[in-house]
Amino acid sequence: MRTVLVVDDETEMREFISEALSDSYSLVTVANGHEALGQLSRQKFDLIVTDLMMPEMDGIELLMTLRKSSPTQKLIAMSGGGVSKHFDILRAAEKLGSCPILRKPFGLAELRKVVHDTLA
Repeated sequence: MRTVLVVDDETEMREFISEALSDSYSLVTVANGHEALGQLSRQKFDLIVTDLMMPEMDGIELLMTLRKSSPTQKLIAMSGGGVSKHFDILRAAEKLGSCPILRKPFGLAELRKVVHDTLA
C-alpha cells in the first residue's frame, strides 16, 4: 500500500483527509513542518500533502527543504489563504515544484482525484 504523509495544523483537516484516503493509502498525519521532517527521517513516503499556512515551520519552508534534500519527492500543496493582490501562496508553491495544488475548501472527489493522479 502506498504511503502518504499529511501535514496540516488543523486537526479537522487532517481527519478529513485521513477519512477520504484511508481506504486506499497508508497515512501518517502531523501538525507542522518540523514534525514532517521528523517523520521523513524515519520513513519514506510516496506522497506528501502539506498545508502552506502553519505555525512554526510553514509549508513553503518545508517544500524548499524537501526540494533540496529530495528533489523527486511527490508533493501536493494546499491552502485556504495567502492570496493578495500581488501574491498567491499556492502559485508560489507550484513554482517550487509542488504540483498540483489544492485550494481549500475542496471536496472528497477532488482530493481523491488529485492524489490518485499525482501517484499514477
